[in-house]
Order: sequence, then C-alpha cells, then structure tokens
Amino acid sequence: MAHNCHARRRFPRYQVEVPFRATAQRLHGDAVFWGHTLNFCEGGLGATIEGVLSPGEFVSLRVKIPQCAVPIQIRAMVRYREGRIHGFQFVNLSALQLAEVRICCRRLAELSR
Repeated sequence: MAHNCHARRRFPRYQVEVPFRATAQRLHGDAVFWGHTLNFCEGGLGATIEGVLSPGEFVSLRVKIPQCAVPIQIRAMVRYREGRIHGFQFVNLSALQLAEVRICCRRLAELSR
C-alpha cells in the first residue's frame, strides 16, 4: 500500500517562496537567521535557513507574504530540521494572529486554484 504523508496533515500547505527572518533568544543575546519559505499553512511553515536551529527551539518569525495584507509576526517552535530545511509550528497565537494567518491561507488557496 502506498504511503501518503499529505493525508495526515491537519492543514493544506500552500507553496510560497519569500524571504523571512527567524529570531532565537540565546544566552548571549538574540540570534537572527535569514531564510526563504517553502510552504505556508494555518499551523506553520517550512523553510530553508542559513544557519542551524534545533528541534524544540522557540523562535519569533517575521514573514511578509505579498498576497497577505500585513507582515506576519508570530512565535513558532522548530518541529524538525533536515539539513537547511526546517519546519516550524506556530504556537500561542492570539485571536488576531490566527485570523491574519487564516485570511492569508484563504488568499493563497484562491490563487492556487
């Protein structure tokens, strides 16, 4: 039987490639990482990053997706890392942040049809 990893996903992913910034709090101050998103969804995003973040680490993300009205600034946890590819899960979203992410995903869905 073929295995379909996408069947297990909670939210649809939308391919979008834009630059973004991740900031991690470290003992000696903030560490800033730059990268490019690969995909975006209501629960998080996948991206390539210059540098290494560890699974379980918390970061602040800032990403401006052209199809979305405002830049998204949100807390996330690193879920996985495979080389330069990192997966981020959004955490502790306010009602406003969740609404912004959902609006953004709706716009991305409309454009992908």
